[in-house]
Amino acid sequence: VFLLFYRPFFSHFIPPTSGYNLVPWETKTPLGLLLLIFGAAFGALLLPTVGNAARVLSDLFSAKISAEADTRQGQSGRTVILVATVVGTLVWAVGLLYVRSRTGTLSGTLSPALLGSLLLLALLWLLRCWAGDRGEKEEAGAERFVSLLLFLATGLILTCEFVVVKDFYGGDSLRMNTIFKFHLQAWVLLAITLAFASDRFLTLMRGVIPDRRALGLTGAVLQAGIVVVFVVWTAVGSWKLLVVKCSHFESKPTLDGLAYAFPEESERRVVGERDMSTEDGRAILWLLDLQRFEYDPKRIILESPGDPYSIYGRVSAFSGIPTPLGVPNHEGIWNGKKVEASSEIKARSRDVETIYRTNDFRKAKQLLEKYGVTHVFWGTVERRKFGAAARKKFEKYMVALKTFEDTTIYSGYQDVPIQEDFVEEVPPRPLAEARELVDPSHPFDQPRGITVGPDGSVYVCNSKKGTVEVFSAEGTWRRTIGAPGQSPGSGQLSPEYSGPGGVAVGPDGALYVADTWNHRVAVFAPDGTYQREIQGDFWGPRNLAFFKDLLIVADTGKHRLVALRPDGSAPRPIGQQGRGLGEFTEPVGLAVHGDSLFVADVGNQRVQVLGPDFLPRAEFPVLGWEDQVGTEAYMAFDSAGRLWLTDSGGNRVQRYSAEGKLEAVFGPVCPPTGTLRAVKGIALRGEEILLSDFGNNRLVIWREN
Repeated sequence: VFLLFYRPFFSHFIPPTSGYNLVPWETKTPLGLLLLIFGAAFGALLLPTVGNAARVLSDLFSAKISAEADTRQGQSGRTVILVATVVGTLVWAVGLLYVRSRTGTLSGTLSPALLGSLLLLALLWLLRCWAGDRGEKEEAGAERFVSLLLFLATGLILTCEFVVVKDFYGGDSLRMNTIFKFHLQAWVLLAITLAFASDRFLTLMRGVIPDRRALGLTGAVLQAGIVVVFVVWTAVGSWKLLVVKCSHFESKPTLDGLAYAFPEESERRVVGERDMSTEDGRAILWLLDLQRFEYDPKRIILESPGDPYSIYGRVSAFSGIPTPLGVPNHEGIWNGKKVEASSEIKARSRDVETIYRTNDFRKAKQLLEKYGVTHVFWGTVERRKFGAAARKKFEKYMVALKTFEDTTIYSGYQDVPIQEDFVEEVPPRPLAEARELVDPSHPFDQPRGITVGPDGSVYVCNSKKGTVEVFSAEGTWRRTIGAPGQSPGSGQLSPEYSGPGGVAVGPDGALYVADTWNHRVAVFAPDGTYQREIQGDFWGPRNLAFFKDLLIVADTGKHRLVALRPDGSAPRPIGQQGRGLGEFTEPVGLAVHGDSLFVADVGNQRVQVLGPDFLPRAEFPVLGWEDQVGTEAYMAFDSAGRLWLTDSGGNRVQRYSAEGKLEAVFGPVCPPTGTLRAVKGIALRGEEILLSDFGNNRLVIWREN
């Protein structure tokens, strides 16, 4: 019956990954954390299940399986339960010994031991219910159903300790989605079981009170006490865990999703500009009230789409007003590999981008009407992603329905003629006669940063493998530097998430690697031997470069740069999160030209130019960069003093003058090797341009004709 309800969904859903893996033996849920999640349910079920097991044993030894114990059915039921009890106990004991031997620790055995015990008790209850007539037919059916739910719930939780559904993630996040999905189902099953078992147990206690008053009262009080203890344990323990996990956050844990927009109410300190301002929060609350009290099913609001697990989609999520596209990534996952769905998602992404970016309001209006958009939201995210200039057309041609300082909700059109305002664009050209660099015996897996050594050797961050691959000037593979892992003080590079991002050859010939998710810079000798690490209080550093005898680290996660000596001493933070000159939002690419340091200020869609004193000299906008995780723009100068930068979202490369004028755009067409796909790293070697073609797992080498 349950499968029939889910059948319509699964007939259309195509999972992005499929299959399963075994959980490493050393990865078992600590008992304390398991009880934080399920302690209240397990505690409330303790006495009912133990009591039921006692009744099972009593029936076995007294040969009273049912009122018909002397019948063939009763004897058969007694035999089944007896065999199941013996076999189940043996399997439980042998299984625990085996788990203990494989995990190597007692603590790694406790959670499987508890879950195995509950599973055995649930099995005995289930078999006892089926062994014979358990009283009234309706009551017997309910008990059988509930015992089956308990068996399934404990089985689901126990299975998550040993088997994991294949996922994109590894390391500490290996079981994240498996536990998230199956523990939720187990909670639903346990909730039903808990209600039934508690009622049956308390009814039983009331029934024995006239004959054994002390026993009945003791059982009832004990049951209530256990529930209270575990509820308090869950509440207090979970809260303390949240406090520890969120200690570096700006505010205390809360269930109010909009609290982030109102820091003054929690008296928290705010550094730099937030992703969602107080004005955004006020505007969203206003929209929520509008939809509540003046509901209109045809109301649709436009907001900037973007990455999952981030600020994107916040207007639609909080106000309840639909939007043409919220999170393209998840829309793609939900729709699997359907060609029509993929085309629609890409079309909507392109159209929303066009509405915000174009200066031609005729085109914007056509697209607004195409999707039935009635309201346009302009807030912090839209301003940072599309730039202040993109707002001018809305101010000129639309009605400002409600304004909260820099945040505005537009709805309806002004009665003014639309002028034909166009932006001069540089048409893209193909990367003609490009060739690729691949080595089947040492394949790339999402290559990122690239650099070229003095002898022409090429160093490539092979991110998802947690290594740096070295190729000769002729393109022959030489060696692998580093190994995947997260051990501090070692040559291991973390392949988690984006993996190592940038690489640079120092003045001493050593190789410096931005080990992004080990939050450090790893230093290797020219022959690949690990030398040392530089800890600079980084958070997700994605790139590095040498400027005026200093090592410059793009501390992307903290929205700043850090300048320090090559030995790691005298660190100096540069900038903070923000939109002003000298402030950054997710800086990545670094390039040096003369006495100037060029910074890819990706989140602000611009390049900032800093002087030798690290004070801002200039800035210029970059068309195409998106303010979202994954853009990761890298830059390099050629011998003519022209700046080349990558645009991964547009699958292309752009060339600017040193003064910031866009001169040329190349890609995504890359004959005869196909097309670029999410190009990331870039380096110059003489007249050759080397690109890490991230989406195609290769290096592309090209020379501009």
